Amino acid sequence: MDLITVGLGLAAILYAGYTFYVRSQNPEAFGKLTAMQDRWGEKAGTALHLVAYSIVPFIFGGVLVVGGLNGYALF
Repeated sequence: MDLITVGLGLAAILYAGYTFYVRSQNPEAFGKLTAMQDRWGEKAGTALHLVAYSIVPFIFGGVLVVGGLNGYALF
């Protein structure tokens, strides 16, 4: 088990959860969300922001946690 890789994975999962929560409670807090909505439209900009800042970090964090628990080291 590699604790650094597991820790980074948990940090990525927490970041994904934080961005998901803040976007649902206070979307004005994200300047990038507004910029993406202006560029891509409200629906597509919100979807791209959700994927880029919540779903991808969650999946990446899960991969790091599983890899770290199986002994793979990121560094």
